[in-house]
Amino acid sequence: MNRRNFLNMLGYASAGMALPFSKFALADGFTPYTGPLLVTIQANGGWDVSSFCDPKVNTDSTVLNNWANGMTANDLPKAGGIPYAPFANNASLFERFSSSMLVINGVDMQTNAHGTGRTHTWSGRTARGYPSLTALFAYEKAPQLPVSYLNFGGYAETARLIRFSRIDKVGELRRILEPNITGSVAKTRNYFPKNDLIDIVAAQQERLARIKNEVSLLPRQKFAMESYYEARPNVDALEHFASVIPGDSDIESSKSLSQAQMAVLGFKAGVTCAADVELGGFDTHTNHDGLQESALTSVSETIEYLWDYAEAQGVADRLTVVVGSDFARTPYYNNSDGKNHWPIGSYLIMKKNASWANRVIGATDEYQNALALNPQTLRADGGAGSAILHPMHIHSALRKELGLSTNGFQFSNLEEFDFFNPSLG
Repeated sequence: MNRRNFLNMLGYASAGMALPFSKFALADGFTPYTGPLLVTIQANGGWDVSSFCDPKVNTDSTVLNNWANGMTANDLPKAGGIPYAPFANNASLFERFSSSMLVINGVDMQTNAHGTGRTHTWSGRTARGYPSLTALFAYEKAPQLPVSYLNFGGYAETARLIRFSRIDKVGELRRILEPNITGSVAKTRNYFPKNDLIDIVAAQQERLARIKNEVSLLPRQKFAMESYYEARPNVDALEHFASVIPGDSDIESSKSLSQAQMAVLGFKAGVTCAADVELGGFDTHTNHDGLQESALTSVSETIEYLWDYAEAQGVADRLTVVVGSDFARTPYYNNSDGKNHWPIGSYLIMKKNASWANRVIGATDEYQNALALNPQTLRADGGAGSAILHPMHIHSALRKELGLSTNGFQFSNLEEFDFFNPSLG
């Protein structure tokens, strides 16, 4: 073993564990995860829900949407119990999946700032430092998995409950997951015999064990070292993940579709239970119609692909999908044919054949102002205790539906809305 090859091997062995895997190590051997799954689709930038799931036609005094010229509210298409805007690729999505979809409209994000909006949408709070729904889910359902929480961008705060794994270049992932194999396609030989690799990894682990126990480490450094140390033994699981990744020609070229593809493959391999998919292009202060049409088409295509691929890989029955954005767009155009930030937005929650699906909860007026909702009826009927919906209401209900505890991150002074009761609304 010459010095150059030895150093090369050390580099690959380290790279094989460079993904920030979960804090909790697997026991010897690997048992694939077969429990519930979660994906959030984060439409970053502020989507226009009036051209999507909370459709608005024009009023006598205001053009809200150019696509609505000459239309009345009675002209809006409807898939099952869900009205939608005849815009972008909406028809395909809603017609195919309304029976698995709950739409929650009239949610006040309480901000027009992107960062605060994303934080609020995906943690239920405007303050930073609170875990995302995905992080809570991964921590409670399967913290021991090597890539329990996959994140491709967007809000991914973990509050140190767990660590997320970031995959940017799918084509390079196979080399990282199988660091001892030469070549990316033709797996002709190993860099070193298995026994040599075992000795190298053992020596690295001994060194890391000494480093992580040094008293001079700061808390953040100690957490990082412990996470790195405890993730390294997960070789069996990583090799199993690598075995389900297709060849380069079968990896989706679209960024959004490849994210959905890798999430589903992680689910299939049993090494992942939660993932964030990030989409962009929604901050349409100019050329609103053209840019939103493209961005909303991407949302529809990504959701459809995710469900179709999950079905093909045999994991669709275990999957819940939550779709949201920073906030929405104004119910009118600006002087540049764009739309600016508007705090009243929506969520889509999807689960195959769910009893609570094919429904719309929450409401806005003709100018997309949120209407207070009665917690007892889930209707905007002005009943006692009615309140404007905020993200914390969505998160509180989702935690219960997904079987998550508060983990010290409970909400206070909260009206409870049972969005998942099919007899309400």
